[in-house]
Amino acid sequence: MLHISKCILFLGALFFRITFASSTFESILDTNQYLLVGVTGCRAVIETNLPPNSCPLHYTDYIEPYQSSCSWSNIILLTDPSQSSTKPPKILAVGKVRNRNIVLLKSLEFPTKKANSRVLSTITITEDAVELEELSRLRPLNVLFDSVSQTLFVMTTELSDDEKVSLLAYVINDDNSEVQLQLLFSTIIPEHVGKMHWFSDPYSKQFYYYENNRYNEPIRVRSFKFTEFLRSISGSLVHGEEKEQVDGDRRAVSVSGGILSSTRYSITNLNFIGSLTNKAHKVQCQFKQRRVADTVLVVKEWDYCRIRDGEISDFKKCERERLQWKNAKQVLDSELTSILLILTVLVIAIAVVLVAVFFTMRRKWSKMSETDDEFMKSKPDICAV
Repeated sequence: MLHISKCILFLGALFFRITFASSTFESILDTNQYLLVGVTGCRAVIETNLPPNSCPLHYTDYIEPYQSSCSWSNIILLTDPSQSSTKPPKILAVGKVRNRNIVLLKSLEFPTKKANSRVLSTITITEDAVELEELSRLRPLNVLFDSVSQTLFVMTTELSDDEKVSLLAYVINDDNSEVQLQLLFSTIIPEHVGKMHWFSDPYSKQFYYYENNRYNEPIRVRSFKFTEFLRSISGSLVHGEEKEQVDGDRRAVSVSGGILSSTRYSITNLNFIGSLTNKAHKVQCQFKQRRVADTVLVVKEWDYCRIRDGEISDFKKCERERLQWKNAKQVLDSELTSILLILTVLVIAIAVVLVAVFFTMRRKWSKMSETDDEFMKSKPDICAV
């Protein structure tokens, strides 16, 4: 029976190894065409092709706490999903630089530096960035971008009244030589709507949000489609579909590119990163020094190719690459599943054989014991003679 237990334990350990090995960023994002843009202070670290079972540098002690003149309340991805557009996406950073309100539009670069099996690059947000002065004069609470309609939504408090929240809608005209904002409309929205935590995801075409929670109350992350945004926030209640429930002791909860990340400060500080669509895929990153990490943005697929290839980027080529990886992954997953199934059947068969052998030997041992007993009973008593 000891051998049977060992076989079952071996199968469990093997299953765990196979499952854990799949929790890479490729499996979490369901693509190998991705960039992770981690912004802390004035710097951003851009990574791709993370080694298996590793964490983004942004979520580790590689990014040390330091006094920075930059702090950001919102960092969003501005992208045009059109297949005919080769213009790479940019980030819009909303916050303060040297205590001055500022909104910057910053280009991204493809990581080429190799260090310790990683591919990365580091950029400074404030260098070669374009300031959107019209937005810098506001006091934004949240900034969202609808990539389908190419509309920028700004939730801002009035300069004369902190409790009055306005929603401004803009179209950004970016022809590289000059960036222009065109105001489409402005309207008053409920104060509590503006003071929620909001995130844009151009890949799922959804806005995500959650409300401030009381201590240790669960954080409920909800969402709705871009097309439902204006109708959803116009009333006193915002009704979105609940996507995830996060423990109440988490901080820095954010959504980007289909992943949800959060931080828990405790004896062991942990960052949690997981897929919103496949809950089995997740990683945990441990760090020692308590710090404030502004955000991590996910850039993937067609946006990834446009940053990598620039003006020569081609949507069909990019899509072929994506499908080739997808097909190869499906074959590998199928092979792993087959191997696991074979091993499971093999272990069960061995277990059955061992059980059969065990009971056969036990039966023989019982018969031998009975024979010995009968022999001892039939043996003459020498002393009596």
